[in-house]
Amino acid sequence: LQRADTSRHNLVSPSGFIFHESRVGSTLVANMLAVDVDNLVHSEASAPISLVSRCNVSSDVKVQLLRLLLRLMSNSQSHKRTFFKFQSTNAIYLRVYQQAFPDVPWVFLFREPVDVLQSNLKHGPEYAPCLRFRSRPTQQHNAFLHKASLSLSSLSNEEACAVHVTVLSTSALNAIDASGGKGIAVNYEDLKTVLTQKVFPYHFGYAATAEVQKRQEEEGGQYSKARSAGVSFNGDSEEKRKTANSKVKDASENIARSVYNSLNANALQFKTNNNIPHNIVSDRKEQVKTNGHFEYAKEETLKGEYLPYPPLRLLTEILTEWPPSEMDIPSLSHIRDGSLEVLDFSLEKDFERAKVLRLHEIPFKIRNVPFISDTVSKWSSDAYLINQFGNAQLPVTVSNSNKFRVCVCVCV
Repeated sequence: LQRADTSRHNLVSPSGFIFHESRVGSTLVANMLAVDVDNLVHSEASAPISLVSRCNVSSDVKVQLLRLLLRLMSNSQSHKRTFFKFQSTNAIYLRVYQQAFPDVPWVFLFREPVDVLQSNLKHGPEYAPCLRFRSRPTQQHNAFLHKASLSLSSLSNEEACAVHVTVLSTSALNAIDASGGKGIAVNYEDLKTVLTQKVFPYHFGYAATAEVQKRQEEEGGQYSKARSAGVSFNGDSEEKRKTANSKVKDASENIARSVYNSLNANALQFKTNNNIPHNIVSDRKEQVKTNGHFEYAKEETLKGEYLPYPPLRLLTEILTEWPPSEMDIPSLSHIRDGSLEVLDFSLEKDFERAKVLRLHEIPFKIRNVPFISDTVSKWSSDAYLINQFGNAQLPVTVSNSNKFRVCVCVCV
């Protein structure tokens, strides 16, 4: 961390965060932001939630790591702004995000509880995102259950789903109260109007061109889960409430209604306030320049120094030389050694070179990275794995051939 932190002067902060309950239109918001080619939008990346929920480090170190991670993910030569749409469970750890980025504006998307439960449970409890916490409840889940005098083992699926949604929403509501206006609640029912008219220009602080805003509004009319098919977005709230059974309705009213009402009051206040101050986020490259940070190298400079690099080859040629069924690396030098520049993390000259290549988004290999070596050592230890996972039942994917491979990135 100390070594990586020396490059923080080359990094910039994100422009806005999107937290949500799940099944509340968050993908639609991300798609609308992504319409603007100047916006880099990360949608439900796995690294942030792995860091905030699984890294066994002190709070201060976790905040530093999160700040470094999101700034690294925000670092792009070809974009002016970066937005993050997080996985819904990140809302539980909103205070960590606030500590890492107190000045970054964010929204929390919520919806009528009946609609959320219906959407989560529509494919059966085994596929319901809101029930995943049952195997590993967080401290926040346990605290809520204790305060409400509820037992997790005795809850119905509908009640457990309502508990999870309430925990997410309560965490967001508390964070909004402590945000000084940087955090706001946005109701699903208002997405089509409030996003382009207020959230984007006022809260996130960037003014889209008339053409981009028109395209964003068109994107807002598309069903986010079926964009390629051109399916129009039509609200299904009325249908969900008509088809909801009594268990869903009771769980929504008895468990999730109170926090929904509080979030809705905040959303209405923002929606009806005509004197909202702009959270101005200046042009990203100008922001870097005025803060005394690095300036991007001109494109022609990079072209003259690096291109053609790395050499490009047809995938069909590579697969012919190295069939997917072969686990061993072929002895061919261009495959065994690769075509990327190889750097040594422990050498100051190589480390500085790596920062330059990373800045300009030039691929390279780097070796002898201490914390990666430490991770490999940990995950090679049976004792460490048993300590991390215990006796929990976890899904395992089995393949009878070498043609199915999975790369898992874990923060430890």
